[in-house]
Amino acid sequence: MDTPPSITDLLDAWAGGDPEALNELMRVVYTKLREKARRAMAGERPTHTLSPTALVHEVYLELHRLKNVSFEGRGKFYAYVGVQMRTILREHARTLHAKKRGAGAERVTLAESSLWAEPTPVDFLDLDAALSELEGADPLLVRMIELRFFAGLTEDETAEALGRSPSWVYREWKVAKRFLADKLQPR
Repeated sequence: MDTPPSITDLLDAWAGGDPEALNELMRVVYTKLREKARRAMAGERPTHTLSPTALVHEVYLELHRLKNVSFEGRGKFYAYVGVQMRTILREHARTLHAKKRGAGAERVTLAESSLWAEPTPVDFLDLDAALSELEGADPLLVRMIELRFFAGLTEDETAEALGRSPSWVYREWKVAKRFLADKLQPR
């Protein structure tokens, strides 16, 4: 039985112009991406119009639109996916919020990726605003949050993607959790 190609090999093939490499890559990472999407959407209401599966499919469409792809390994790929998940969820929340004319934006629960021990409902637009504010002061910290929360990477995977040590990620994750807990406290 043949072993499946590695994610890095598929990324290299895709960057080299192989149109089937993206499809094969998605077959290899689909389950993991769906789990990451599920965690990013934990706590959404059951009638939410965007499912984890739909979120992964939206990410696929974004990947399919890319030209001149070069991710330099799976860490950078997952980092990009995390950013795309955040962007898609933000735009979905903005669209819904605009349709409701202020009647309430989407709420996400920040659980495992864990800013809090217990799932805490948070307005996604408030989360995005807090991340945008933080980006002005510390863009690297925002990238780390995207990797941990939206892409669901471990501390080691995040460290690899950012070119930092796992101990740096551990320390900065504490800083990020404190910042977001302060910014997103229920009023």
